[in-house]
Amino acid sequence: MKRLAPAFLLAACVLTGLRAQQVIPAPVLLLKEEGGFTLGSGTAIQAPGAARPLGETLAGYLRPATGLPLPVREDGAGGDVLRLSLELPAALCGPEGYRLKVDRDGAVLAASGPAGLFHALQTFRQLLPAQVFRAAKVEGAAWILPAVTIEDGPRFPWRGSHLDAARHFLPKDFIKKHLDLMALHKLNVFHWHLTDDQGWRLELPRHPLLARVGGWREETVLPEFAHGDRPGQMRFDHTPHGGFYTQDDVREIVAYAADRFITVVPEIDLPDHSTAAIAACPELGNEPGRRIGVRPPGPPAAAPDPGNTGAASGSRPDSGRRGVACGIPAHPAG
Repeated sequence: MKRLAPAFLLAACVLTGLRAQQVIPAPVLLLKEEGGFTLGSGTAIQAPGAARPLGETLAGYLRPATGLPLPVREDGAGGDVLRLSLELPAALCGPEGYRLKVDRDGAVLAASGPAGLFHALQTFRQLLPAQVFRAAKVEGAAWILPAVTIEDGPRFPWRGSHLDAARHFLPKDFIKKHLDLMALHKLNVFHWHLTDDQGWRLELPRHPLLARVGGWREETVLPEFAHGDRPGQMRFDHTPHGGFYTQDDVREIVAYAADRFITVVPEIDLPDHSTAAIAACPELGNEPGRRIGVRPPGPPAAAPDPGNTGAASGSRPDSGRRGVACGIPAHPAG
């Protein structure tokens, strides 16, 4: 599949009459045929054995907008059927590849492994009208799929998306939405930027001040004035900004990504880009007695009230710092 000539790919995607842009990323092989298939009240999903969880996933994708029952069964007896199979030879498409065929009787989605079958589900969704992505029932829509044969497999094993939650905290639900969009486009590595000069977003129970102090800044430089070569012209929004992810948040996000066959790669910037860490733990810096704020440049941040002990993602937690050791060796032995 992956070694098909570029000229053949162009012919397969362009001359068939089905726009290549309808499937993203463009598949290795796409052949348009006559007719199509319409999802209806009698359509069922056949997903035997290990394919059953992905059958439930497909039903969960389709039910909200279509309003169709789409029962998931071990067999496909009766009515139109969407068949899911994990019996495609691995030598044909690899662990993440798949074959998808739609005709007037239904559809067959086949792969050698769960990741490939999951990618087939994403292509199946893309073939339907765009309203299928709505979260509520769409009245009057015709859920028609074109008759088509698609074979695909990734060219690159690492297909990543980088999200910077360090400079601007992004709520947990936003992260999940980002993962959903990655899955739809068959990306499989989430590069999660969690620490930088502008914020420390990861709760570490042994070193709580990193997030409680380093996760907050007094204000943010306005984009039009963010020029390091013109410090005298910098302007700020005068709005406190911050937040961090608890350990439970991180576990939830990692599990959510794994369900979508996405690996999470955290980025922890040390020893450079560590102003937020030093604001929380001055003993880690070259001048342990110097107080700095999370936001560079600017005056040192005022010492917050150490009596406030609340801590939760998206809410302002305890920022107490003076006289409290971080518990991190400034000069570890060895």
